[in-house]
Amino acid sequence: MDDHNHTLPSKDDTDQHVSDPKPPLVSEMLPAFLDYLRVEEHRTPTTLIRYESHIQKFITAVGDCPITSISSENLSIYKRRLLNESLAPATMAAMLSGLRSFLCYCKEVRGFQVYDPREGTPAQDPQTRGGVSHQRGSPAIPQWYSNAYPSGLA
Repeated sequence: MDDHNHTLPSKDDTDQHVSDPKPPLVSEMLPAFLDYLRVEEHRTPTTLIRYESHIQKFITAVGDCPITSISSENLSIYKRRLLNESLAPATMAAMLSGLRSFLCYCKEVRGFQVYDPREGTPAQDPQTRGGVSHQRGSPAIPQWYSNAYPSGLA
């Protein structure tokens, strides 16, 4: 006969609060983002290299921060660095677009609450931006981007 006391964990034992894991850094999300673009979006190797370069440039400009810590200030710093390089407007737009795609991936595909450059606010719900439902690919131009091109070069 088994004299060991076999008990199931009590409700108190299983309801212990487990803190949320730390959000990943931009560099930690980059490989998954590139893989998503390759597999789900059928992007070419050249496009993947370009996106990787754009996100690495963002990391160099603002540091490798947690994705949930990206803010309008980070984007302003990045934009100023791009402006200081005297890049052509189309090049700068492509670089900002790559970052915007990365943030959309983090929010819409991975479900993280990240800064939404389309609205200038942290994401609240994967299906809405600022409480208003939007279709993917809407033509809205973010305010922080529009300020870089006040003459309508966006």
